Amino acid sequence: MRLIHSITSLILLGFLALGSVHAQFEPISCNGLPYNPDADCDGVIGTFDFLPFAALFGLEFTADFDSLTLPDYMDPDPTNELQWLTIDGDTLHLLLADSTIYSSVYIGGADGADGADGIDGADGVDGVNGTDGADGLSAYDLWLAAGNPGSVEDFLASLVGQDGADGVNGADGANGADGMDGADGADGLSAYEIWLAAGNTGNEADFLASLIGAAGEQGEAGAQGPQGPEGPQGPEGEAGADGADGAAGLSAYEIWLELGNTGTEVDFITYLSGGAAFSPSVHGVFDSETDGNTFEIAEAIATVSIELWGASGGSGGDICGQTLGASSCNLCDATGGAGGRALKVVSMVYNLAQGDVLTLIPAAAGAGSGELITCNPGLTGWTDWDCGPASSGADAGTTQLLLNGEVIAEISGGMGGTGACIGCQGDGCFNGDPGADGALNSSANWITVLNSGVLSENTGSRLILRY
Repeated sequence: MRLIHSITSLILLGFLALGSVHAQFEPISCNGLPYNPDADCDGVIGTFDFLPFAALFGLEFTADFDSLTLPDYMDPDPTNELQWLTIDGDTLHLLLADSTIYSSVYIGGADGADGADGIDGADGVDGVNGTDGADGLSAYDLWLAAGNPGSVEDFLASLVGQDGADGVNGADGANGADGMDGADGADGLSAYEIWLAAGNTGNEADFLASLIGAAGEQGEAGAQGPQGPEGPQGPEGEAGADGADGAAGLSAYEIWLELGNTGTEVDFITYLSGGAAFSPSVHGVFDSETDGNTFEIAEAIATVSIELWGASGGSGGDICGQTLGASSCNLCDATGGAGGRALKVVSMVYNLAQGDVLTLIPAAAGAGSGELITCNPGLTGWTDWDCGPASSGADAGTTQLLLNGEVIAEISGGMGGTGACIGCQGDGCFNGDPGADGALNSSANWITVLNSGVLSENTGSRLILRY
């Protein structure tokens, strides 16, 4: 209905625009056309445009062609010039004979509802199967086509590549089953027992005391006086006073320590009674703290003692809870978790060759949090109150020992401790959890690990060699 009404209005306006009235009304001219429906020439036919025509309602209408000022190219009969109505989208155009737009009306309305979906069409008939393609050439045929002569056996032989380079020797196999035990030999005497057999008496402490060096040389005699006249032989005089004792010499245990060995006197006795295989005679000591991270074997060495340190983790931050105005942690004084301790591993390596290089890949100790959070919850304490947690300490990195570029031992660093908190795990004051200690991740199967233990101090990686 809206479209029909708009079309009717536009046609009516067209006829009005082409007509002429008596001289009772001043012609409205716009763009050279008298009685233009667009009275104010603004390009839109609005309410204002109808007002001049309203005054003519009911008057007699006759055409007065003398008052028309139509363009020269137009037909003198104006009814022949308005011949077309076209729709462009939501706009209806009234066209002149040369297709120029005379007037336009917007006729767009709201979008209509979507139509129902159509029914699916029936499935098409399956196409006919294509014919089989020709068989392709076999690998042997392709080999011949490439210009190679020979039989199928020759073709197969050509597929065998040249022998590869010899592989690296594999690790030593597991030890075979033990043979039958021989008869036990007689137990050898320990150094202490030999001392007793020599006629000495006492306990092990007396034996160790006996190892102290002999007293020093006797002191020099006093200056000789001038020779007097020979007198009669007198009675034998008393012996002169002993000279001052010389400084005591080092005990065997002290000498053992000076050679770079560590341990108690019991460890020294064990060394004397058969533990020497695990303690190389020391010609020198290499320490990464003073000598760098690389040690080259100057000459073939039968035995090297290796002391390898990992790195420790950092500690977590602390929490201080106090009431307003207090100068101390009168509600809570929680400590961050300690960082994981560094691991020290003592091991032995045998039969290193001249030119072999041991290299330490160090890791620094994990930094502690250093954070101290002070909280003032007021007089209510820490009930239903979260404060923290403080930041955790940093983890230490991994320490590695390389022989000629290959990893032969690896120690993980200590983990950082977590920070303390108030109320973070429920109501209350909580210390941080300690970090895990370092661990021996791996070592070559030809390294003899003697012992390992954690270090109490915060430290980075370190390598000590005794050879």
